[in-house]
Amino acid sequence: MRLILSAIFALMVASAIGSAQAASSGHIGRWCVVDGHDNSRHCYFRRHRDCIKAIADGSGACVPNEKRRGEMPEDKSK
Repeated sequence: MRLILSAIFALMVASAIGSAQAASSGHIGRWCVVDGHDNSRHCYFRRHRDCIKAIADGSGACVPNEKRRGEMPEDKSK
């Protein structure tokens, strides 16, 4: 019984850690900035205009987040 409870507790902790890592992985926004130097993606932006403001210096590009492709409503605030 003790072994089963330990295993369940370990699974719960692992699940919580995985959820926290997924939330902080940078892939939660609808729009991503692709860095022009190393092609890394930073997906923090809910609106296209916020993404555009982040690259005002021309150092990258804004692209839709591929992980949230089905959730892209038309951005009426462009």
